[in-house]
Amino acid sequence: MKNNKLVAIDLFCGCGGFSYGFQQAGFDMVLGIDMWKDATVTYQHNFPNACVINDDITNISEDDILSRLGMKADDIDVIIGGPPCQGFSRAGRRDPNDPRNMLFREYLRVINEVRPRYVVLENVTGFMDTRFYGFEGVTGHRYPDGEIVPNILINEFQLIGYHTLQPRILNAAHYGVPQRRNRVIVMAYRNDMVPPVYPEPTHDDDTALTITDAISDLIRNENIRN
Repeated sequence: MKNNKLVAIDLFCGCGGFSYGFQQAGFDMVLGIDMWKDATVTYQHNFPNACVINDDITNISEDDILSRLGMKADDIDVIIGGPPCQGFSRAGRRDPNDPRNMLFREYLRVINEVRPRYVVLENVTGFMDTRFYGFEGVTGHRYPDGEIVPNILINEFQLIGYHTLQPRILNAAHYGVPQRRNRVIVMAYRNDMVPPVYPEPTHDDDTALTITDAISDLIRNENIRN
């Protein structure tokens, strides 16, 4: 049953880092999906009131999601998620044929089926210039070989009835996190919804928090040996 909070579900939820941010912002995290068993066990510990599905997302349908939640599609306010990034990451081989890249399409499929009001996607910065070959979208639209992923994403959202804000690279350090971590953030909204906005930074490079700022107040226990 839906409560008075905004409802969000997390695809590729992992242990729940992305979900935790949304929970801090006041969202009710009702569902996490991931095929990594250990991650979903941890997610369930972190979000004891959420439904957790340990399965390959290609096996999950709208009916699976809504029946487990006892909700209607219109109860879902936001879908969040970070499709696996190994094929996009500049730290790896960036293989355009990495099968994990196609999970990006499954992310879009679930959105098209559930049709939440808003969507937030995060990924590594390599997402911005990765190219797909032989990609067919969720509506059957085929893209020219070598098309970059952001262009595909924006067009796919348009085809399924969503507007998209221009993707941005945001640094976690500029939002109070003691870590310099750049991530691509994409926000989309259903055509009948009010456009969202990207948050304004709370810090800059000079005022970014350090690890010392974050944990120096912890009590040192002299009885604990290294």
